[in-house]
Amino acid sequence: MKDDLEKIYIDYSKKVYAYVWRLSGDPILAEDIVQDTFLKAYQSLDGFKNESSFLTWLCEIAKNIYFSYLRSRSRKTEIPLDDEIRYENDQAQVIEQETVREIYDLIRKLKHPYREVFLLRYEDEISFDAIGSMFGKSSNWARITYYRARQELQEKVTEGELL
Repeated sequence: MKDDLEKIYIDYSKKVYAYVWRLSGDPILAEDIVQDTFLKAYQSLDGFKNESSFLTWLCEIAKNIYFSYLRSRSRKTEIPLDDEIRYENDQAQVIEQETVREIYDLIRKLKHPYREVFLLRYEDEISFDAIGSMFGKSSNWARITYYRARQELQEKVTEGELL
C-alpha cells in the first residue's frame, strides 16, 4: 500500500486540506498540517486497521496535529482577517463576504466537539457513522452533537452576534 502513496495523496489531500482549513481558518497552516498528516500517515500506514474509512483516518490524524499545534500556541488561535479581499465597486459582495467570515468565526467559537462535528457533517458531508467512529462514539452521538451545534449557531445568529 505504501507504493500507492502518490495516488492516496491525490485522492485525499484536497478533502483533508478543506477540513483543516475550516478548523483553523488559516490556509497556510492548513497546507502545513496536510503535509504533516500525510507524512504521519505514511509512517503509520501499517497501523490502519480498516475500522473506518481512509478519509476518516486521515482527518483524525490531521485533527490531532492541529490540536497539538493549538496546545503549542498556548490554546490561542489566530483568526485571519480578510483584509486582502476587497471589492471596491460592489458593496453587496463586501457585505456577503463579511457575513460568511462572521459565520465561520461563530463556527470557530463553537466548543469542542461541536465545531469539529458540524464542519465534518455540513462542509465535508461525512456520514454520521464515520464522524462517530472518528470520535470513538456512536453515529447517534454524532447526530445529536451536530444538531446541538446547529442549534447553538442558530441561537447566536438570532441573538444578534452576526451583523
